[in-house]
Amino acid sequence: MVFRSTHLSQKLQLKVSAGNLEELAPIMDQCLRAAIERNVSELVIEMNFRPTTYYNIPKEVFVSNSLKVLELHGCKFEDSFSCTNLPHLQKLRTVRCLFAGENVLSKILCGCPELEYLEVLISEGMRSSISVSCKPRLKYFYIGCRHELKRIEIFVPSLETLKCYFAYSCSIDLASCTLLKHLEINHAILSSDYVPIQYLLSNLLQIEELHLSNCKSADKIQIASSCLKRLVITESHKNFPGAELDIPNLLSLDFFSMGECNTNNRFSSWNVPKVEEIHMAFSVKSFQSACRGGLKGFLMQLQNYEDVKLIIQCRGEQVSLIDFLSSYFTCNF
Repeated sequence: MVFRSTHLSQKLQLKVSAGNLEELAPIMDQCLRAAIERNVSELVIEMNFRPTTYYNIPKEVFVSNSLKVLELHGCKFEDSFSCTNLPHLQKLRTVRCLFAGENVLSKILCGCPELEYLEVLISEGMRSSISVSCKPRLKYFYIGCRHELKRIEIFVPSLETLKCYFAYSCSIDLASCTLLKHLEINHAILSSDYVPIQYLLSNLLQIEELHLSNCKSADKIQIASSCLKRLVITESHKNFPGAELDIPNLLSLDFFSMGECNTNNRFSSWNVPKVEEIHMAFSVKSFQSACRGGLKGFLMQLQNYEDVKLIIQCRGEQVSLIDFLSSYFTCNF
């Protein structure tokens, strides 16, 4: 057990790694109640038990007038937390927690009117949907779930950053997030039924940065926006479905593909006339298909084409890459 308390910052950090929760729970309850009585402003609780057991937080923690930061790892939330009253809480972070009840997260959030930062990562019991609404100060929301979740509804006009990580198909409703500037989506299905990325972009008039990582699409990904300044596309597992880009004000482009590119993808048709910074990474297989898809033509359209550098990394057995590259690129890098 690690106990850390700083008088000036009023912070309590409690980390426990053990094999028997029953023996330690009363001691931890006592520590947390004492911290709340002393008006602690920051509370970090990290529980690790083997086999996996979730610590049931005392109710007093969720009716604190002093808490501004609450970070919980390996804890359990029940329906009783529907009486949450954390009037000054600004940051809530949960990792590997259990939500035991219907819409427990939504009930907790209703008691946090000043919340600005929210993370919900790798948690169980989330049911099939999450709805986040009526948070006038919420700016940052990161949700990462491995199981169950089928739909996320976010009705937070103030939201500026949203990061989503899924392991299964999940739909997103961001209709009211008109001030969103940073959107990051991982392992999602880009379609009208799940994540209609182009429809979302057409309604996000403040969007500046978009990250798409390992997303599935039955057809080429359509991305058109006059607001986007930075785009990151990563496909590290499967073949890249291709993309059509019409982003006239884009300044930075990162593209990473380890699988083959769609044979219908045409890099030379990408409309990014103002791009100033570009990073690309390919496997040998994806590089071959990218070259067939007009990668050379795309690079030659860049304003700073003469500064383009080709960096080759080899792992394992050496390959005669000079001959391989010369068959595709006759220009200098």
